[in-house]
Amino acid sequence: LELQSELAELARLNIDENGYDKCFSIIECDLHDHRSHIKVESFSLVTANPPFYLKGTGRLSSNPESMTARHQDQDGLTAFVKAAAYGAKNRGRVAFIYPADQVAELLFCFKAHRIEPKRMQCIYSYPEIKRGSLVLVEGIKNGGPGLEVLEPLYLYQCRNGPYSEKVQAMFQSREIEP
Repeated sequence: LELQSELAELARLNIDENGYDKCFSIIECDLHDHRSHIKVESFSLVTANPPFYLKGTGRLSSNPESMTARHQDQDGLTAFVKAAAYGAKNRGRVAFIYPADQVAELLFCFKAHRIEPKRMQCIYSYPEIKRGSLVLVEGIKNGGPGLEVLEPLYLYQCRNGPYSEKVQAMFQSREIEP
């Protein structure tokens, strides 16, 4: 689900150009109206990159599109997790990327909506960085307990360098990892 028309179109273009048009779709609508646009438990995988700054905090932008993409409304993360739980099939996968310093909130919210965290991976820009800035968390709707912490993912080989071998391999792959 994407609220902003320009970002929805960009997402569709990326899906098409990367060969995922048979397994991904973008629905342009307000997240708070998700029940009108998707059927309950209709997706085997739900992904999200929700806004993570509270209104008036973080990097402020004069671009309204950027502000909407980066800053939460009054429901914050809960609205995204609630919509993901609604749309994910029983035992379906839910994957979110979120700031590392807010991972506790994400894990709590997952558990509150019956999404059991299963895999977590810290994302680093490059190996010399001491702390990851983002985490990728995958959960299973109505899954049992047990969280696996994966090895760090480095986006680049070095500062201002090329993509890491792992990221290059991701770009080459057309499969959605189970």
